[in-house]
Parts: sequence; C-alpha cells; structure tokens
Amino acid sequence: MIVNIKSDNYFTMSIPPCSSIKIHERFSRQDFEVLLQRDLYNIMSLEIVNCNWLTSIPELPNLTTLNCKECTGLTGIPELPNLTTLNCKGCPGLTGIPELPNLTTLNCKECPGLTGIPELPNLTTLNCKGCPGLTGIPELPNLTTLNLTYCKGLTSIPVHSNLTTLNFSECYGLTCIPVHPNLTTLNCKGCPELTCIPVHPNLTTLKCKGCPELTSIPVHPNLTTLNFSECYGLICIPVHPNLTTLNCKGCPELTCIPALPNLTTLSCNYCDGLTSIPVQPNLTTLSCNGCTGLTGISEHPNLTTLDCWNCKGLTEIPALPNLTTLICDWCTGIQDIPALPNLTNLSCSYCTGLNSIPVHPNLTYLDCRYCNGLTSIPLQPNLTTLTCNGCPGLTCIAVQPNLTTLDCIGCEGLTHIPVQPNLTTLDCYACVRLTSIPVQPKLSKLFYGACPNLQIATIPVNFISDLDTDTLIKCLRYNPYNISNILGKRELLGQAETLNIISEYLEYAEGDTLVELEGLLTENNIPLPILVKPAK
Repeated sequence: MIVNIKSDNYFTMSIPPCSSIKIHERFSRQDFEVLLQRDLYNIMSLEIVNCNWLTSIPELPNLTTLNCKECTGLTGIPELPNLTTLNCKGCPGLTGIPELPNLTTLNCKECPGLTGIPELPNLTTLNCKGCPGLTGIPELPNLTTLNLTYCKGLTSIPVHSNLTTLNFSECYGLTCIPVHPNLTTLNCKGCPELTCIPVHPNLTTLKCKGCPELTSIPVHPNLTTLNFSECYGLICIPVHPNLTTLNCKGCPELTCIPALPNLTTLSCNYCDGLTSIPVQPNLTTLSCNGCTGLTGISEHPNLTTLDCWNCKGLTEIPALPNLTTLICDWCTGIQDIPALPNLTNLSCSYCTGLNSIPVHPNLTYLDCRYCNGLTSIPLQPNLTTLTCNGCPGLTCIAVQPNLTTLDCIGCEGLTHIPVQPNLTTLDCYACVRLTSIPVQPKLSKLFYGACPNLQIATIPVNFISDLDTDTLIKCLRYNPYNISNILGKRELLGQAETLNIISEYLEYAEGDTLVELEGLLTENNIPLPILVKPAK
C-alpha cells in the first residue's frame, strides 16, 4: 500500500504497517518534523524527492527502498540494515555512503561531493555517472552493471568477476582496464589516455569512440558490435568472426578493412587512407562518405544501401543486384551508373561527369541536380519524384506515367515538358528556353517565374493571376479544357463576363471540340442556347 502524504492531511490520516510513503514536494521541514513523531517503525519504502530543506534521513530499521533524489541539502545517509535500493541522484552535499549490507541497487549519479564507495557485498547495480570526486571503487563480487561516465578523477577499475555491463565514458585518467571475465558490453568512449583494451572472452558490444591513443584492438571472439570512430591512431582491424556492425568513421590512418564473414553494417566515413573494401558476403548497408582515396566499390552480393557521398576518386558503381538505395552525390568521377533492377532511391546530384541514367524499373525517387553532362531522363516506369535542378544540358524528360512531383528549376536547355498524367506539382522556374506547358490533368501546384519565352496561352487558367478577357480567350484556344477552370472563376469574373468569354471562343470551336465543350457546359448546368452569339 502506498500512502501519498500532503501537508493538508498528514495530521489525521492513519499510516498502516508496511506502507510506502511518498512525501509531497511542497512538504515543509516543520511538516516533516511533525511526521517523524508518528510511529514509522514499519515503513518499508520512503520517497522524498526534490525537498531542498532535507538534511538527514531518519533511522527506519525496516526500510528497504529509499528515493531521496534531488534533495540538495542532504549530507548523509544513516545505516539502514534492510535497505536494498537507494536512489540519491543529484545530492551535491552527499560525501559518502554508509555500509549497507543488503543493498543491491545504488544510484548516486551527479553527486559531485562523493569521494568513495564502501564495500557492498550484495550490490549488483551501481550508477556513479557524473561524480568527478570519485577516485576509486572497491571490488564488488556480485556487481553486474557499472556506470562510471564522467568520473574524471578515476584512474583504475578493479576486477569484478560477475560484471556484464561497464560504462566509463569520458574518464580522462584511465589508461587501461583489467579483464572482467563475464563482461558483455563495454563503453569507453572519450577516454583520451586509454591505450589498450584486453581480450574479453564474452564481450559482444564495444564502443571506444574518440580514444586517440588506441592503436589496436585485439580479437574478441564473441564481438558483434564495434564502434571505434574517431580513434585517430588506429591502423588496422583484426578479423572478428562474429562481428555484424562496424563503425570506424573518421580514422584517417586506417588503410584496410578485412573480410568479415558476418558483417551486415559498415560505416567507414572519412577514412582518408582507405583505398578499397573487400567483398563482405553478408553486408547490407555500407556508408563510406568522404573516403577520398577510395577508387572502387566491391561487388557485395547482399548490399541494399550504399552511401558513397563525396568519394571523388570513385569512377564507377558495380552491378549490385539487391541495391535499393544509392547515394553518390558529389562523386565527380562517375560517368555511368549501371541498371540496378531493385533500385528505388537514387541521389546523384553534383555528379558533373555523369552522362546518362539508365532505366531502373523500380525507381521511385531520383535526385540528379547539377549533373552538367546529363542530356535526358529516360522512362522510369515507377518514378514518382524527380528533382533535376540546374542541369544545363538537359533537353528531354520522357513521359513518366507515375510522376507526381517534378522540380526542374534552371534547366536552361529544356524547351518542352511532356504531359505527365499524374503530375501534381511542377516547378520550372528559370527554364529560360521553355515555351509551353501542355495540359497536366492533375496539376495542383505550378511555379513558372523567370521563363521569358513561356507563352501565357499555354499556362492553365487557374495558375494565371491576370484574368483579362483576351488572355482567357487565348488560353481557351490553346486548350479547350481550360473552360473548366474558367467556369470555376465565375464568382470572380461574374456570370455575364464568363458567358462572354465562352461565347467569344465558340466562334472558333467546331467538330469534336464543340461537342466536348457542349458536354462540359452541360455538366456545369450552363444552358447552351444563351451562349449562341446572335447573327450580325
């Protein structure tokens, strides 16, 4: 049973045995002193959080759980023989922890005044993150989880025989760690003095990002995840037979990556010394951005995602049968991209040497901005989004049956945009040679500024701001179906002017066009006889 005590009811309420007490944060020191006069002998759980006036905890012999976090005035914890869980996070006045023989969980995070931890024989979880005054911890035989992040005064860690998870990120004084035989997860990122990590037979996850003095990593037989990005002194990686994820971003001295039989994800961005990556049979995701020394990509048979942005030494992309996403922006040496049957997303902007893009039957997204050598976009049957801004040589965009968005800003050589049956958004700003925009039946957004040769009569009426009669008649002559848009402007134009525009045009309509026009008028409940112009 939990008793939530507030300052307006604690005088009269009864507190049953074995209760868990939560003290309201508005509780005052005087309220607390009155509460202590009650019989609290059987209280097993006490939560008194963010009470800055609290300086000490009463002796409660049956207490098993104590949460006194953010009590900034607290200076000490009494000996509580049955306590199993203690949370004293954010208590800057706390300088020590007493010997608590049954304690299993201790959270003393962000207690800057804490200098040491006593021997706690049953402790399994210890969180000392952000305790810069801590200079050492004893050997704790049952400890399984230990967090020492930002303990800048720590210079060594003893062996904990049952430890499985260890985090000592940003511990600037640590140079080496001993072998913890049952350790599975180790995070030691940002330790500038760390020079070695011994073999841990059960280690599965190792994160040592930003350890500049680390020059090698031994083989850990069960390692599956390894992150040693920004380890500037690291030269090589041994074969870890079970490794599935490798991040070695920003290791300029790294010259080679071995074949790793179980590797699925590899990130080696900005490894300037890397010239090649051998075939990884199970690799699905490869990110090698900014590897300026890389001259080729091996044929990884199961690769689905390749991000090789700004690899200026790269001259070609191999045929990768399972590739779905290719990002090769700023790869100025690439001239051709092979047909990739499963490709759905292609971004090749600023590939100034690219001459053509083949048909990719499953492609839905294409970004080929500023590809100066590109002259045409062929039919891509499933393409929905095309961005080809700033391609001065582009003269032809084939009909794309599923295209919904086309952005061709500044394509100076483009004179015509064919009918795209499903196009809803078109931006052809600054296409200086564009002369006409044919009917796009589903178009809802059009941007066409700075197109000096564009004939206004070819622009759908609903995108024209100047609604004078002459302009609208010209639009009707170019495209009779603009009558639908004109009828939609009836309230703005007025009924008489609308009828005048349509009747002017009817002089020129004949045959099938006239029949179609009559059908449109009938659908809009416009009686045909009143549109027939009287004989002169």
